[in-house]
Amino acid sequence: MDDYLDVWENLQAEWENSFMQLVAESDDLTRLTAWIQKIFFPIQIVGFNDNLIHFKPYGATESVFIIVMTEILLNTVKYYSSATAEPVTVRWESQ
Repeated sequence: MDDYLDVWENLQAEWENSFMQLVAESDDLTRLTAWIQKIFFPIQIVGFNDNLIHFKPYGATESVFIIVMTEILLNTVKYYSSATAEPVTVRWESQ
């Protein structure tokens, strides 16, 4: 049983390091989408580069946005299923 725990902890650390390195090195969505496609599923992120979205670092709005986006992506990871590998589309539209 300890072997499984070691494998799980190693995979978790590898995933966290990979993701944190990606976030720290780039604010470009191209690298993020490539990473998600490699690890999880096809994804399209639409509209974020077309709209100027600015939040105060560590502000309430940024925190809520990060929480909501994390929850959306987490649920996508948990429930994604597509026999034809249809991409997940995340779309930002401002009105």
